[in-house]
Amino acid sequence: EVLVNVIKILAPMIPFLTENIYQNLVRNVDIHSPESIHLCDYPTVHEEYIDIGLMKRVDTLKKLVELGRSARNKAGIKIRQPLSTIKFVVNDNESAEFVLEQKSVILDELNIKNIERIENPGELIKFNIKPNLKILGQKYGKDLQIIRKFMNENPSEKLLTALQNTGELKIESASTSLILNREDLLIEPQSVQGYTSGADDGITVGINIELNEELIQEGIVRDLIRQVQIMRKEANFAVEDRIEIFGEIGDNCGIALENFKDYFFNETLTVNWDKKFNSAEYQSTFKLRDEEITLGIQRFKNRED
Repeated sequence: EVLVNVIKILAPMIPFLTENIYQNLVRNVDIHSPESIHLCDYPTVHEEYIDIGLMKRVDTLKKLVELGRSARNKAGIKIRQPLSTIKFVVNDNESAEFVLEQKSVILDELNIKNIERIENPGELIKFNIKPNLKILGQKYGKDLQIIRKFMNENPSEKLLTALQNTGELKIESASTSLILNREDLLIEPQSVQGYTSGADDGITVGINIELNEELIQEGIVRDLIRQVQIMRKEANFAVEDRIEIFGEIGDNCGIALENFKDYFFNETLTVNWDKKFNSAEYQSTFKLRDEEITLGIQRFKNRED
């Protein structure tokens, strides 16, 4: 449904490519369909297919993943390093339940083991609110001391709540009455200890960045998998080729490999690893966690053949 309608929409702009796709996708399956895509009716809108609620829930899920990626980048933790837990705050219950139903998508995208919904964003992120002196100096030059005093006497959490509820802060004093808008303030997010966080559009995300030995070892093996996949590509091996690996690695990487051996062998289609370095079809030297490693790979040939 999606592919056929998309190529019909694109047909006037890319006529030959869409015709080729149409012949493969439609005519090969249904010989009674129009002979050419250019003989088809142009797609019409089906209002009954539009599900605003689903769109909102999917947008929430996508935003959560974006915030998670941004939080990882902010902490300088590459996506290949698995992490233990992501916590999130979403006020809309339907969207929050949808996120939990589709948690496997988020955990896979962000390489995280567990997901948890919480109610209080303050568990993940704190906001430090300061007056934007560059703007306020021009608007309320002589009253800056009143604004500073007000900001110092009220905690950031209280100010943020008021700002979210009304879109402004009202300052009453004996001599004057002032109103501060969002652009009059600098809002600096700060992650709580042990987390990297992000917040936007009513969604707050926090990722636990504390690593135990198991997570560190899995991260090492994922890095090793990446290096072997690069070697396979550089050696022009076919995607389905099973391989043998030759070479020895140090204790830290070796222990990690031993603990995640099945995962490594499955991801790289490795049949055998020989620590003794023999001649191979392709070899490479690379650095992994401050260790220089030289490995050789070759396509596996069944001995019985």
